[in-house]
Amino acid sequence: MVQPKPVEKQPDSGIQKPLPVLLGAEPERSPDLQAEVERIRQSDIFEITQRDRNLFAWLSAQRDALVNGFIISSCYADLRKSCQFYQRLYVKKRGNLYPVPAPIITVEVHQYGTPTDLFKAISRELGNPFAEVGRLGNLRTRAQGTLKSHGVKLLVIGKADYLSYKAFNELVELTRALKIAVVPVGSPYLNEILTRKSRKYTDISNTFLEWHEFPAFLKADTAGIIRQWESQVLKEWSVPLKLYEDGNAVNFLYERSKGHGEVLYEILRKLAVIRLDNPSMTLSARQLAEVLQHRDAPANKW
Repeated sequence: MVQPKPVEKQPDSGIQKPLPVLLGAEPERSPDLQAEVERIRQSDIFEITQRDRNLFAWLSAQRDALVNGFIISSCYADLRKSCQFYQRLYVKKRGNLYPVPAPIITVEVHQYGTPTDLFKAISRELGNPFAEVGRLGNLRTRAQGTLKSHGVKLLVIGKADYLSYKAFNELVELTRALKIAVVPVGSPYLNEILTRKSRKYTDISNTFLEWHEFPAFLKADTAGIIRQWESQVLKEWSVPLKLYEDGNAVNFLYERSKGHGEVLYEILRKLAVIRLDNPSMTLSARQLAEVLQHRDAPANKW
């Protein structure tokens, strides 16, 4: 495996030096180096923090009592991965098929969020070969039958803020018909949908009265997340980055990620590739600021 060569650290003179990064063109890489870049690009890890443990406890409480609720987060990419990890704690999917029973299922809907889209997503996730066949009535019956046959107790609906008014009503009927806990998950806009003070949404709002907020990870978690990423993704590097040992670098990376895990992993992938192309570079906080000067921090708005 191609790795950066060892570099002796030099005293910081305080003088800004131009970064030896190739701009405006694809760097010339050996096949081995390009393979390592591709491996880093494809890396995908998940580090459990306290926010995930809190989410798992809340989901388990909803499942055990068969109580509906909804989850909101400005870190939706992190929330999505956390929900999928929670599902895998209880259900081991084999290829495209789930075992029976499968008490916890996570489904993600797509635009345009119609009842048809909702029921197709449920049946497709559970591997029903006829997921796309038929009109709404057929799709509804098939989705409900598939959920029942798999023994689902908790149904998590990702990107639920895409759902239409009619699709939310279908969720209300689904949870009543099957007596399962349904948990829509989405961006802060989902909170606006499910707490609307309108007679039209009264039954929907009264069905999803409990909620959970999935926050950004804490600043204190940052070094541990970076260390875990490096230990998994760069474990074969003879000279690891060890960014987690530099307090200034850790603080800077937290400020640029604002507690969004997937954003932090994005940045770490970029830094690792830059280091591969420039093995003499030392990634101090000063150089991180230069490398990421055209990158904005994500918003945490409610």
